[in-house]
Amino acid sequence: MAHSSKTIYTTSEVLNILDTINHNESDLEDEVSSTDDEDELYTLANEYDNEEIAGVADTPDSDENELLETPESVKTKKKTYHWHKTTFEPPDVIFRGEKLQLPDHYELPSPQQFFEEFLTEDMLDLLVEMTNQYSVEKTGKSVDTTKKEMKQLLGIFFRMGLAKMPGTRCYWENDTRYDPVASTMSRNRFQLLMRVIHIVDNNRVTEEDKKDKLWKIRPWLEKFRNNCVKVVPDENNSIDEMMIPFKGKFSKIKQYVKGKPHPWGIKVWVRASATGIVCDFDVYQGNKERKERSLLGVGADVILKLCSSLPQNVPGQRKETASGSFILAHE
Repeated sequence: MAHSSKTIYTTSEVLNILDTINHNESDLEDEVSSTDDEDELYTLANEYDNEEIAGVADTPDSDENELLETPESVKTKKKTYHWHKTTFEPPDVIFRGEKLQLPDHYELPSPQQFFEEFLTEDMLDLLVEMTNQYSVEKTGKSVDTTKKEMKQLLGIFFRMGLAKMPGTRCYWENDTRYDPVASTMSRNRFQLLMRVIHIVDNNRVTEEDKKDKLWKIRPWLEKFRNNCVKVVPDENNSIDEMMIPFKGKFSKIKQYVKGKPHPWGIKVWVRASATGIVCDFDVYQGNKERKERSLLGVGADVILKLCSSLPQNVPGQRKETASGSFILAHE
């Protein structure tokens, strides 16, 4: 059986070997620190202020990993909230608005009269003017539409919503003819108006206006909203999101909300009264498009915005219109 030979070192030889190892390690550390670490620290010192680097380096618990952080992590400061214990003072919730009570011998307006309170004459005038103007720009000839014809066109859309068909041409086909639509307007006239219908003057729109994703219908949208705000609000209001069903190609503001009866569509924040009438609304265009933001979050910002149109502790006066509908005139 072979015996392995063992080298026996004296005490002085062991000390010499340890000195050699320590000397080599110190040389290696100096070489590494003079290349990688110094270059990295030199880069960080040029990218950030000296005070930030000194603040990190002077921290007792800091190490090399903290000095080599990425620029995003160094610049980002975490938001901190400090809560203080104080006495809660409830806000004044006494309702001082006008109680909705129908006068004696009140005659209920017809659906057309009620509808005309929201679709006003100035909205139709704008639609007629811009449509005729755009038809000249596009085809070289005016379609010469009128307010009566625009009302018929809008009525056709309401009828199409009640009796849905695969395409608009089906309402005029012999086998699928729908008389309330086909008898109101010819198919060729309907298609011509649909090609040239317009609300804004494209020649006067600026680049700043085009940042709004709804600039094509913004004038009409604002007029309609102002008519909604005029409705006398009830004491109890509700704010929630409403989906307008839509699956078309206009995908800039199209949303998908899981669990909704109509998950695909345009989301609108709505403030409605207890009667179900819309009093104020705001079309959702995405979080990135919100100009006014606060630390309260999206939900609180929406509530504050839609409630800003409510009268502030000032009772309103009833203003009777020709149709007898309820319109609020703020003092």
